[in-house]
Amino acid sequence: MKQLGLQSEAYRYIVQSYRQWLSVHGYHEQTVYQLPHYVQELLYYAESKGRRRLQELDVRLFKEHYHHLKSRANQRQNGGLSNNYLNKHLQALHKFGEYLRRSGRLQLPVLDIRTESDECIVTDVLTQPEIQCLYDVTYRPYEPQRYDKGILFHEAMQLRDRAMLTVYYGCGLRRSEGYHLDIGDVHFHRGLLHVRHAKGNRERLVPVTGQGIRYLEQYLQEGRAYLSSGKETAFL
Repeated sequence: MKQLGLQSEAYRYIVQSYRQWLSVHGYHEQTVYQLPHYVQELLYYAESKGRRRLQELDVRLFKEHYHHLKSRANQRQNGGLSNNYLNKHLQALHKFGEYLRRSGRLQLPVLDIRTESDECIVTDVLTQPEIQCLYDVTYRPYEPQRYDKGILFHEAMQLRDRAMLTVYYGCGLRRSEGYHLDIGDVHFHRGLLHVRHAKGNRERLVPVTGQGIRYLEQYLQEGRAYLSSGKETAFL
């Protein structure tokens, strides 16, 4: 409900201030964009209850608003709001309460509402033999009719694929995290990957096995330069 207009000037100001607070604290731009809209829904609900001043907000109102959302019909399709959507609202309410406390605007207790169950169901998990098959494939030449470019090309692609398996399977990185990795983010002597663009725009260090470090070293020393010189996509 991004189109909802707030009557209270104080509420309009606090939404903008909350957005700036999220941005200053390094949250992802999508989070900075979305969460204030969800808070605007809370404040619109507060106005509908006759509460037009910041000091009139309390945890009970937060809970009433959230339970109202849970009973609300989905405007785009049949049924109620999805658990993922509700959890986004809940994240916004938690962060809004934190913002109010840290900024000294209002001392609210921590909101004690549990997140909804995850709707993402893992239907298939690879077994260890299946993972081994993935690594085994990286030692075979690519289809000659499609990639008839010589031995160096095949070896470079094999080294690249083992490096990608190391990062995505061995280290468990998300797609976007692996995409934003740079060569300088690999700490070979320490056996660590420095993930600078993790979820929520945070950073973390991820351990790499000894074999994984060797795969990355082989690729960077022998395969990456060859792929970068052609039309093929290099990794890192």
